[in-house]
Amino acid sequence: MTATATHRQTRAYRSQLRVTEAAFDLIREGGWSALSIAGVAGRAGVSVGLVCRNFPTRDHFALALYEQLADALVDRVGDLPEGTVARRFAAAMRWKLELLAPHRDVLIALAGVAIDPSARAGVLSAASQRVRAKVAGVFELVASGATDVPDEEGARRLARLLYGAHLFIVLLWSQLPEGTAIPLDMIEAQESALGPYLQLAAHAVDPTLQALLGAPTLPDHGHKADAILGVILARRRSIDPSKDAASDAPMRALHRASVQAAIDRQGPIELVLPAFPAKAPNPAKVLGKRPDMAEWLALRGLFELLEEIAAIHSPGAELVLCSDGGVFADLVGVSDADVRAYRTELEAMIARLEDGGPKRIRVFDLDDAIGGRSAPANRQALIERYASNIDALKARAVESPTLGQMIDGIHRFLFEDEIVRSPGMSRSQARKATRERAYETVLRSEAWGALVGVAFPSALRLSIHPQPPVSSKIGVHFIDTDDAWLTPWHGAAVLAGERFRLDRRARAESQGAERRETEDGLAYLEVVP
Repeated sequence: MTATATHRQTRAYRSQLRVTEAAFDLIREGGWSALSIAGVAGRAGVSVGLVCRNFPTRDHFALALYEQLADALVDRVGDLPEGTVARRFAAAMRWKLELLAPHRDVLIALAGVAIDPSARAGVLSAASQRVRAKVAGVFELVASGATDVPDEEGARRLARLLYGAHLFIVLLWSQLPEGTAIPLDMIEAQESALGPYLQLAAHAVDPTLQALLGAPTLPDHGHKADAILGVILARRRSIDPSKDAASDAPMRALHRASVQAAIDRQGPIELVLPAFPAKAPNPAKVLGKRPDMAEWLALRGLFELLEEIAAIHSPGAELVLCSDGGVFADLVGVSDADVRAYRTELEAMIARLEDGGPKRIRVFDLDDAIGGRSAPANRQALIERYASNIDALKARAVESPTLGQMIDGIHRFLFEDEIVRSPGMSRSQARKATRERAYETVLRSEAWGALVGVAFPSALRLSIHPQPPVSSKIGVHFIDTDDAWLTPWHGAAVLAGERFRLDRRARAESQGAERRETEDGLAYLEVVP
């Protein structure tokens, strides 16, 4: 991709963000009636024509809101409780209503079109199929993981019933006086009796629900999407690999909609991966500030993944590396200049890998998203627009094992780097200081994820970090390592015999590894016999 084309693509991403943010701002300030195409253009500082290119009608903004809410619900599935279908359904509905509450007035204003299947913003319309499939995937997980669902086919029928029941509960919630609680605890109180009744009801009404909720039928509908998910899940990086086989079907159910939507429109599969920030400032882990053999191997693995997808789906796949170095630089002790230099060399690596072929991998960072400001100002803008409250995050971490594990993993990395960067600090002081920074890092990570979701609403989300057995992101890895949390920018590529693995520099050197460089300057370690 030429510099001009890259600049044009960056401007397109930034414009998409500004338009979506402007629309949501107008909705928050004045409700649905305050939203107009001209108003969005004026708030975003762009032409009406540019707004209409991606959002031809107000209903398109409603779909964007639906998708944002669906993605937020999907983000919670890792915390579904063990137990009966009633208990799991009640938990999912609590999350759903919590997510809807800030948008109550807008959703009530949309009620007329929401129940009209011929309207683009109708919840059962063809245009909302992808959103519907994402939410239906959540209820498939609710049913398939329940202790009182007898078989796979029964779980699928029950999932469709639960999806329909959830629409009724949302409608009821919208009609009750604001602040009135839906008595979901009554569902849990009757959990032992509800299971068999729900199974009977699901069997009786399933033909009707399939007709209402079913996806468009294509000759190979679903098969190609499953094949593509198969090549991605083959590289899966999870917190508990022993559960990968059991969670394969639920993960496919959760992510099939994003892949199938691209297949249906005969376009490339869109993938986003927040990763490749900058090298860790810890010489005990890495070989220097520059991208090296570790990054090259990871990029090559990503490129091979894209080639495998292209062999299944001729339009191929496009990957956006959402480089988050600018998001965290001040928290992890990396200069903004080093972040920029790392990106420049990373893009040169990508160009060498593609070697004149299709341009399948692009880099997108905080400056691309916000632009026109200093790096600290960009970080502040991200926090103000997309971050939640730090106290709310800490409260969620107590309730969510998934979030707690993520914070603990980030804390470990920050602590390891801090004791090297600040040798005068005691270990207890370093542990305490980095604990608070771990919360701030996760807060910004969630904010960056929210921004990426707005910029790339159709994309399948990947992660370089291990993920729970069932999760909204698919953790992936491309280099063998004994540490599931280790990344190319926190470690070094180590050649043992004829095979590379990823390890910490100090550990590899203690086992006899020595520094090497390829003819084109890629640093790595080699174990000397």
